Amino acid sequence: MRPLTPSTRYCRTGDGVSIAWTAMGSGPAILDVQWGSVFTLSMRSVAGQRIWSELARGRTLVRFDARGTGLSDRDVPDLSVDGIAADLHAVADAAGLDRFPIVTSAGTVHSAIRFASRHPERVSRMIVFGGFARGFRRQNLPPRDLAKREAVVAALEAGWDDPNPAFRMLFAAQVIPDASREELDAFLANARPSMSGHAIASMMSAYADSDVSDEARGLHCPMLVVHSRGDVRAPFEEGRRLASLVPNATFLPIDSASYIAFPSEPAHAEMIRQVRAFLDESGEDEAPSSIAFPDLTPRERSVLELIACGLDNLQIAAHLNVSEKTVRNNVTPVFDKLGVENRAQAIVKAREAGMGKAK
Repeated sequence: MRPLTPSTRYCRTGDGVSIAWTAMGSGPAILDVQWGSVFTLSMRSVAGQRIWSELARGRTLVRFDARGTGLSDRDVPDLSVDGIAADLHAVADAAGLDRFPIVTSAGTVHSAIRFASRHPERVSRMIVFGGFARGFRRQNLPPRDLAKREAVVAALEAGWDDPNPAFRMLFAAQVIPDASREELDAFLANARPSMSGHAIASMMSAYADSDVSDEARGLHCPMLVVHSRGDVRAPFEEGRRLASLVPNATFLPIDSASYIAFPSEPAHAEMIRQVRAFLDESGEDEAPSSIAFPDLTPRERSVLELIACGLDNLQIAAHLNVSEKTVRNNVTPVFDKLGVENRAQAIVKAREAGMGKAK
């Protein structure tokens, strides 16, 4: 099996954050949205290497360190859902990705869903491990359960940076309880340098307050929701609920307590088989030649997609989280490249090409 040995590159987000990313392998691209992927990748255990090698076999695996983690800018005020969605956007552009599948897990699922909602023409499909649409503060938990969740966030902020690994082990016990000793040791060795206690607590708090249920309902790309029956941090019912919200989702329950089944677990082989089969279904969706209007930039294609949905410039600006002026500046080149004179003609031409299906 070919070892994963990345070389780090950098790109910059719209708000000026420097993001570390890497690309490995060859073939159609798949974008991995996790915390601290690049920094920890070369130091992962053999088990972790095997999982990602199997998932990405025959593909170009693009990974990045989210803001506040790994080799990306660490002292960043915005560690929100939108912030990490902006990181994803910047990396996709820097890597030259036009239409691609996303694999994501746990909290970063919210950022991935937000990106897919705002840029439906760029995401061909999504694979979600241990995901949820509602953060724990939005799940109407009983007071005792809510207090326990809040206590974990406070404990990680207070003790994550300590030389003693006790607080990091608390997190590991919830996220990867079925990991081998080797995998646990790899996590503990990388957790502290990959991010600070303030960063992990801030991101956990941001996702706890977030609810992307409405955005999930509006997704039209196929989604595979892989969820462990014994997941502690993302209850099984929340994974099932996410799958029920997305119109074109498939739910894959697995017998594990960790967010992803490790190679030593009986569920691992079937999990990999199902994920690979799901990716293989994408076929020509990810081929650049299959994309309508290849002369359009990713931003221009996003604008055209939303024009085809019937949105005006102000609505498009709100959907893409940009100014109305930015939208206007993109509309003119879109019309020029399509060879049309007005919005109505652009809508007709875009819909004839299959655009305008996302809401």
